Amino acid sequence: MTRPNAYKTMSTGEYAAWLAGGGNRAPEPVASAVVPWTPPTIQAKATYGGILQSVYANDVPLSVYGQDPQQKAAAYLRAYKVGWFYKAGKKIAGDIAGLERTLSYEDTEGDNADEITATALTVPWEQLDPLEEFLRLMERPNPYQTGRTLFTKTEIRLDFAGAAFWYLEGGEGEQLPTGLYGISPSRMWPSVDA
Repeated sequence: MTRPNAYKTMSTGEYAAWLAGGGNRAPEPVASAVVPWTPPTIQAKATYGGILQSVYANDVPLSVYGQDPQQKAAAYLRAYKVGWFYKAGKKIAGDIAGLERTLSYEDTEGDNADEITATALTVPWEQLDPLEEFLRLMERPNPYQTGRTLFTKTEIRLDFAGAAFWYLEGGEGEQLPTGLYGISPSRMWPSVDA
């Protein structure tokens, strides 16, 4: 059975009559307009060395965008938003951020004896012991992000820019910090003492 690629053009009246008749038969094909179907040709290019080498062979390497570390980090993080980089990076970062973080006491043989559970978010910060404070920070590091969001962004920055930084809020003296904020490596400059 062959299917013609072109059909006879119908006027509005012919179309209305065709619909009124139930529209059961297809419009008559135009015999001269039937073109046999040919599959499209697919061109493949053989590459050696894997996907990264083929990317570098077909595109401008990110290393030419400047020697400034901030420019490089910004270019690498922009590359995250492109095609399969985004899909792979988001999947990896989401899987790592979704891992459950737990604390356990260890006995003398090195076995984990008791697991420390996180307290409810309704318990005030001042009533938490240091281990519970740490678990609270991992669950809700700051008022603007959840722990999963912070770890996702941290993993993306580590994977694509090669570095990730956290700002630790509070924590004067020997106390634990009260907040964690992720900082993009494109916003960090080295500080060198003379």
